[in-house]
Amino acid sequence: MKTDGSFHYDDSPPPAFLLIGSNKPTLAVYLTTPAGEFDEASVGQLISDMARYGTVETRLLGKMLHKLRHTPETCPASLLRKSGAWHQNREQATRYALAVLTLAVQLRVQEAEHPLKHMHQELARLVG
Repeated sequence: MKTDGSFHYDDSPPPAFLLIGSNKPTLAVYLTTPAGEFDEASVGQLISDMARYGTVETRLLGKMLHKLRHTPETCPASLLRKSGAWHQNREQATRYALAVLTLAVQLRVQEAEHPLKHMHQELARLVG
């Protein structure tokens, strides 16, 4: 901070939080999932990174998550029917499962690693 009548700056410490134009601290928003709570900004950044970088498959999965995040009304509400069978478009449901499980693995949810491998095998059978 500049002191009056001088070009010197005082040694006071910076504020403990960042301000965004409204003089109010920004609060982190957390998403509650079956795997725990995650910072929404971090999850959003991972989704954006998936959509921009990596293999063609990773970018496609990232774009699916981006669509799910921003236009959920155009995405399936569930991957399974009430009977436990796959949604009518099995390949699309498998790809959404891959997208969500890939994101979970990137969030370091260890329980997602085995189902992710299984979904890769399932997709290979469907398109193979």
